[in-house]
Amino acid sequence: MIFITAQNDMPLFRARVNGITEKQLANGGKITTVILSTTEKDKDGTPKYSSWFANMMGQARKSFEADPLQKGDYINVFSFKQTNVGKKNDDGTFDRPFFNLTLNNYEKHSFDDNGGGSSYASLEEDSPF
Repeated sequence: MIFITAQNDMPLFRARVNGITEKQLANGGKITTVILSTTEKDKDGTPKYSSWFANMMGQARKSFEADPLQKGDYINVFSFKQTNVGKKNDDGTFDRPFFNLTLNNYEKHSFDDNGGGSSYASLEEDSPF
C-alpha cells in the first residue's frame, strides 16, 4: 500500500463524481463508495478517461458526512491511499489483485476559485459519463 499526501495547498488531482453507492453492514455501519473519473489528453489532443472506485476514511469521511457529494461534483484530492490486493481463497491461493483507492482528504472544487475564467468550463461537455 502507498499513502500519498500533498505537501502544500495544491491538490494532487481533481476528479469528477460520477456516482455514489452505499452498502449497509450487518453491524449498522455503512461503506460509501464514490465513483470518480479523471481525464488527460494524449499528444494529439484526444481525451483519455479513467474511472476510479474510491472509499473514504478519516477527514474525507467526515467531510462527506457534513456535506455529501453528489453526482457531477468536482473534488480536489489532497491525500489518499492506494492498494493492490487480491482475495485469499480457501485453498490458500489468491485471486487476481484489484486496485483500491481510499480518499483521506478532499475538498469540493469551486470553479470560482479559478478567478471566473476557468479552463475547466467545458469539462461537463467533455465527460463520457
